[in-house]
This record gives sequence, C-alpha cells and structure tokens, in this order.
Amino acid sequence: MATIVVLTHPYDGFHQAGYLVQGLFPFWIEDGHVVVVHEGVEGAPPADLVVLHVDRTVVPDDYLELSASYPRSVNGKSASVAKRSFSQQLLGPDDRYDGPVIIKTDANFGGLPELRHYHLDRRRGRGPTTPPRFARHYPVLPSLQEVPEEVRHDSRMVVERFVPERDAEGNYYLRCWVFFGDRERCTRYRARVPVIKARDTLDHAPCEVPNAIRAWRERLDLDYGKLDFVIHEGEPILLDANRTPTAPAAVSAVVERGMAQLAPGLDALLG
Repeated sequence: MATIVVLTHPYDGFHQAGYLVQGLFPFWIEDGHVVVVHEGVEGAPPADLVVLHVDRTVVPDDYLELSASYPRSVNGKSASVAKRSFSQQLLGPDDRYDGPVIIKTDANFGGLPELRHYHLDRRRGRGPTTPPRFARHYPVLPSLQEVPEEVRHDSRMVVERFVPERDAEGNYYLRCWVFFGDRERCTRYRARVPVIKARDTLDHAPCEVPNAIRAWRERLDLDYGKLDFVIHEGEPILLDANRTPTAPAAVSAVVERGMAQLAPGLDALLG
C-alpha cells in the first residue's frame, strides 16, 4: 500500500472548495492507501506519490521542484494551462476576422484563483502591485471590431474565434473529458446558451474522446484533470484545460457516479 501526498497551496481553501479529487480519497483509503493533504512547500512529508494540486493557471516553480523530488508525481510536469499555451482560435490585436468572437481571461476560471492569491498576498505586503484580470462572464460578440481596443492589447485577456458545437434546433453542446491516470469518462452536455455552465445543462450523455484531444493531454503533461472541447464542423477543438477541477452541485450525480470509475487510475500512476 502507498502513501499519497496531495500538495496544495495555503490560499486554495482545499477542504472547503469541493475539488473533484476529494471524491477519490475514500476509494484510495478503502484500498489501504494513506492520503495526506499538505499545504505549502515547507515540511512536506515523504510519500510514494505526490498529487500536485495547486489551483493556479501557472504553478509556482517551488511547487514544481518539490513535486519532482518525490518518486512519482501526478501533474508534476504540467507548469501551465494558460489558454495561450493551447488555443488554436486566438486572434491578435492586428488580425482581421469577420465572424463572432469570444473574450476570455488567459487564466483559468475567469482569473478568479489568481485574483484570490493576489489579494491574500497583498494583505501580507507581498506579491505584484498590479492585480490580475478577472472576468465573471465570457462575452460573445458579433465581430472582432466590437472588442474594446484595451482588451485586444491586454496580455491577460484572450480573444478567440467563437466556434460552437450546435444542432439543428439551435442547442449548444460542451464535451468534458475527466481523467486520472488510465481511467476516464467523457460527457456531452446540452444547453440553450452559447457559454455553458453546469446550471445551464438540459441533459447529458456519454461521448467519445477524439485522438486530437488526447494529443493535447500529452502536450500539456496532464496525468489528471479535465479538458473541455467541442466538435465544430467535424473538427475537435480544445476550449479549456483544468488541473484542479471542482464538482459543480448541478451535475454532482454525474460526478459521483464517475468517482469509482476514476479512482483505480491511481494504480497505473503508482507503477
């Protein structure tokens, strides 16, 4: 049996955040493993495997270095999942494009984790003086010309071609692939709105993962996480990559059914 250390950042509020990985713990413990959640890089205990679980788009170097010191690591090589690291729909400030566009933060989850870290650092008198960009919503605009000039030149934001997956009735779809080691599940969600959140879901069904999306997992060095994608005009397009997914209450039943399916993925990572 193995000891697993889940390495988190003190600012993440790990035990209150409802992270998906927490749903795997009971299965690992039932199998005889020891699970230890550790905050910060100081005093990290020895273990057979570390799960690097820092809720930041770009993982700080000291966490990557600590993760590399363990015999085995989960996501230990995944330094960044910023949208600029994988988006194939990016539009630059001088590009010309006539179709609809969507404005996002380069950082995950609207930049909220970065904003939280920024404010907590400032309370302690450290960190950058310029706050990160935060966006509660990702607006879809009819054309690139309607994007404000300051947004087009802001490196903290990205402007992308809007490439939805739709059906004949006008519904929108989002496909979410969750994986841990060699175990996975992929679900297609249907909604009536173009930017789909869990609360917007009308229904859902299992779906396949295209090879092009699997290739992105390899490029991003992800052992565990969630990739959101669509099939637009027959082409698989990656929209978002997340190393620290949460379990939204609106689809919690779907998540719970998948925990038993994902948990054995630990065996492959332990070797």
